[in-house]
Amino acid sequence: MSTVVDKKLTPEEWREKAEGLVVDFLKENVAAHAREIKIALEYGPFHWVTQNAITKLYNEGKLRRRKRSYEEKSGRTATFYYLKELRYSDVAEVIERKLPVIKAYTELNENPEKRKKMGHLAEDFLIPLFEKAGYVVVARDARFFRGKEWPRLTDLDLIVYGQDENRWYGVQIKNALDYPEWDDIAELLDICRFLGLVPWLVCRNCPKDYIWEIIQCGGFVTLFWERRWLLTQEYKDVAELIEINTKIKVTPPSTLKEFADAFVHDIKLIHSIKPKGKS
Repeated sequence: MSTVVDKKLTPEEWREKAEGLVVDFLKENVAAHAREIKIALEYGPFHWVTQNAITKLYNEGKLRRRKRSYEEKSGRTATFYYLKELRYSDVAEVIERKLPVIKAYTELNENPEKRKKMGHLAEDFLIPLFEKAGYVVVARDARFFRGKEWPRLTDLDLIVYGQDENRWYGVQIKNALDYPEWDDIAELLDICRFLGLVPWLVCRNCPKDYIWEIIQCGGFVTLFWERRWLLTQEYKDVAELIEINTKIKVTPPSTLKEFADAFVHDIKLIHSIKPKGKS
């Protein structure tokens, strides 16, 4: 099912379109976790537009929902939605099958220690790709550059140098299912302005207005190939579980080379692009 929609729609038209996309998605997939729906449809509406559409459809009685615990000790639950025409017996098996998947990806996405480890593994995977694309990675977890030290605890994931264009970049890598927080974007812009670096956000996906803000501040944004969540070889079991049981795009081992090739191609383009706006 295609989720690409006309980018020229008005906000009201987007809301109506999102409702139709949610209904179509559930017709095809029977039942789904709210996060799965938002991510599956993100080539069209923003996450919050889709969430508002889900809530509206539920409040109007067009959707039914079922909250299920996926982690008994913590009491954490996931909310599933399905069309009003269905009975619970029609969706119970689908929901049961998805519960361990939700537990697995929520743990990686939200547990601070596991999220940090996954972020470092993503950096380990991407650093050689920066080098393959013609950049010199000069620092990692850095807040010091040319005699200046960023006074707060936040640091840059990477500082890289593009020799062809003679530019220094401050790179932040966000490897998560959800959008980056605006304050994290603004912090990247603040650090780079202070240190005299070109800001560069690398992430799975990002709202278009955040991307535009970075560009207007003289920076760059590179989105992951097909907006896939980068799960490296260490998480192959989770990646395969997600790919088989949901519509969330991830990187099982069979796609990592394609992801790498696409990433190298995309970041090579930055060499020849002049920054816009002002940093």
